[in-house]
Amino acid sequence: MPGQSKANIFGCSSKHKISMNQPKTNLTPDQFLELKETQDYIKLHPDSVSIGDNGEVFCNDDLSMRYLHLLGNKKVKKALRKALESR
Repeated sequence: MPGQSKANIFGCSSKHKISMNQPKTNLTPDQFLELKETQDYIKLHPDSVSIGDNGEVFCNDDLSMRYLHLLGNKKVKKALRKALESR
């Protein structure tokens, strides 16, 4: 018995795999604006959000970064951060 090299022979190791690809949430801009934290931020900074004629939502840089963070889109968040630094 002691010569066996099986990982689960004593029941001390886990066999399940943890996926690092977290499912991305489908959060619409309207749902984002309805969140309590977003509403609190908008109360403190009333000029941070504007809604266009076609229903387009325009946010300031901080709210845009928060929205991308909640979506889990790291590539777009990184590209936006680099674009904001180069301004």
